[in-house]
Amino acid sequence: MKSFLDLPPEIRNTIYEFAVTCDNDEDCRITACAPWPNAADRPIQELCMEPALTRTCRQIRHESLPMFYSMNTFCSDSNHFTLKWLQHLRPEKYVALTSLRVGDEHFAPLSLTYAEGQFAWFTLEMGSDDLLQRGVLRVPMRVEGEGVLWVTLADLLSFERGFVEWVSDTGRRFTTLGVFRKRRSNT
Repeated sequence: MKSFLDLPPEIRNTIYEFAVTCDNDEDCRITACAPWPNAADRPIQELCMEPALTRTCRQIRHESLPMFYSMNTFCSDSNHFTLKWLQHLRPEKYVALTSLRVGDEHFAPLSLTYAEGQFAWFTLEMGSDDLLQRGVLRVPMRVEGEGVLWVTLADLLSFERGFVEWVSDTGRRFTTLGVFRKRRSNT
């Protein structure tokens, strides 16, 4: 009887793809878990669980882990925990990352300055703009007519500042909220 590792690489890769791809963004969340409540004086453990399959043997780990990091979108509401997670990633995992969402779409920024600030903060804290240049890091932006979009630094160039007035149920205008519009082409 043959073992799993005796299968052709193409078949193993197909199996890995099913085993390590998250069904939704909630499965690849970057969160912080303290082992017990009120453990403020204890270190917090960063958590983004790698699939159990990647812990079965070295060869399977070597073959499947790059797929896990390249085929999933990793999500976090916290800049702090995302930064700590990125700083603790081994270089081969970091290089394999293709999609990272930071922020909460329910509180999508209403200013271009905020979105630009998020990108600048990560560049400063990481000491590198590699994630930005590769288009890995995405932040939420509220876009007129499209809702919330997750955008890269390069995407920011395709938006312009627009305004809509928010109207209450009584019909009175309370405030002006900023939203983004896609730039109109001059052609």
